[in-house]
Amino acid sequence: MLKKIERSALKENMRFSAPVFFDDGEYMLVNEGVPLNKKELDALARWDIPYVLTSGFEMKEGEELPEPEEMEELVDDNFENSETYNDNRSGIEKRNPLTGEQIIKLPEVLKKSSLYSAYEGLINKLDVVFSMIKKQQEIKARAVDGIVNDLFNLVKNERVSMVGYILGGSVAGKDLAKNGVNSAIISMIIAESLHIPDVHLMQIITGALLHDVGMLRIDDSILNKEGKLSESETTLIQAHTTYGYKIIVNNLFYPEEVGLIAARHHERWDGKGYPSGISGKQIDIASRIVSAADAFEAMVSPRIYRGRLLGYDAMKNLVADNARRFDPDIVKAMIQNMGIYPIGSIVLMNNSVIARVVEACPQTPLRPKIKVLIDEFGQVFPDNKGDLIDLKTNRTLFIVRAVNPSESRHQENGENLDSGK
Repeated sequence: MLKKIERSALKENMRFSAPVFFDDGEYMLVNEGVPLNKKELDALARWDIPYVLTSGFEMKEGEELPEPEEMEELVDDNFENSETYNDNRSGIEKRNPLTGEQIIKLPEVLKKSSLYSAYEGLINKLDVVFSMIKKQQEIKARAVDGIVNDLFNLVKNERVSMVGYILGGSVAGKDLAKNGVNSAIISMIIAESLHIPDVHLMQIITGALLHDVGMLRIDDSILNKEGKLSESETTLIQAHTTYGYKIIVNNLFYPEEVGLIAARHHERWDGKGYPSGISGKQIDIASRIVSAADAFEAMVSPRIYRGRLLGYDAMKNLVADNARRFDPDIVKAMIQNMGIYPIGSIVLMNNSVIARVVEACPQTPLRPKIKVLIDEFGQVFPDNKGDLIDLKTNRTLFIVRAVNPSESRHQENGENLDSGK
């Protein structure tokens, strides 16, 4: 049960055992175990938000988070307990010349590839479609169909790389189009794992690309407002689901099944969503899939009130949802196919290696394939030239934790990953 904490009671570096939300649970402020910082507290004051909500408790200094039960069911029985591991991060960090920004970005050799160009092309094409819709220019459904077909073929043939671009890509701006493309990639992967036929799969991809198209009918002054939205403004924002349905069905002439994805992607498993308040399997499976995919994409994308979440933290947040917002079977399918440490995540290994996750393993979600960025001796491997290691077969190595690239520092300052400075 969510409990209320007055803003005046919040202090820097406070941590809670569950995610902290504001606006009556609509938006997450910080994830579980993440300390509050001045930026977040200032934002609450600036927007005059009187309280936050959390189902957790305040954590003491040094207290660690337990793994959620649902997460444990999906992980290795032989997974080593990282709390007992004393790593040598300080030594590695002093020899590490990479900045956090360099670590999280895709290697230049991959960004220059034709595949990454095709991914950027999808976003650019969808952005053009959205621009025409916003200007109320005539647009043909076949313009969207071309993007759907291209995305379908790219994910079919290059699924691993396409998922990696969600965390590691660097497309600037075009946020609505980027969210649409990334949500469509995730939605297709979930739908395929559930053995949904291709004819319905194409409808899901289309709906995922267009699920937020109704936002184009909302006035920019409301969308870009920095302060807390009024009740009437919140109602207008929520109307984007109805606008989206009408654009998809009445203007683009797609079948109702596609329009319903836009109409229902904010419905909740527990029935507390909008616009209709339906629950469980009353919500069509396509909308349930896109809802979870959209939430993950939103969490790993930066917002004005917070930075991007780590992929691992976003996955844990979906698991911790505990069948409130999302269908638990959809969340399970996401974890099995994208990994607890999603493709593109930066991770610290038990031998002090820093690596990028490059492929998930559905049978052992905590043991993906990784690509070494910095080895145990501090040797840096730029341009994607590090060793490829399959943790499913290499049982001596395991992931200690996900690494936030902002924790990394330049070689000259010699700070370690745990310094918090």
